Amino acid sequence: MAKAEDLNSNDGQHPQTGAEPRVASLYDYFEITLKTISAVVPALVFLFGIIQYRAQKEVEARQAEKDFRRTIYEKQFDYYTALSDTISRLMVIIMRPQRAVELFNSRDYIRTKENFFHMYYGKINLIESPEVERAIIRFRYNLEKYQQGDDIPESKLRQMGLAVSAECSKSLQKTWGLDSTQFKAKIIK
Repeated sequence: MAKAEDLNSNDGQHPQTGAEPRVASLYDYFEITLKTISAVVPALVFLFGIIQYRAQKEVEARQAEKDFRRTIYEKQFDYYTALSDTISRLMVIIMRPQRAVELFNSRDYIRTKENFFHMYYGKINLIESPEVERAIIRFRYNLEKYQQGDDIPESKLRQMGLAVSAECSKSLQKTWGLDSTQFKAKIIK
């Protein structure tokens, strides 16, 4: 029984090591806190780095998309401007006082009409809105009828040409998010 008492009365010593238990001091709490912080801080820094990296990639992706759209919008502006310019040159050539045979055989008319059809069947199809497409088709149809000698007044053809420019303007306003009340297309009748 002496042994049982010896085990129960170890006078505050650790039963296996025999060391006296220590009372946790402020230094011990500081040491534990410091070890915890030194383990958590690198993990937080790593996590913050990942979050920053992903945020940066999202910003870069949005900027790349914005740049791509801007390029497309600028091309649309260039193509619409070239189309409107070609149609206006056709109208000026048609308005010259000359006979139809001279008009349709003139180098200016043939070259400008070829340029129009080059755009009509080519690059304008890449960026045109449905409204612009319909206006171009109407203009082309009336231009061909006018050239064939059908009873299409020159004023109607001019109006169709201006309608193409007006639709191009509306399309650009929509594309660029502009206030349409600032840009009134002027159709001469």
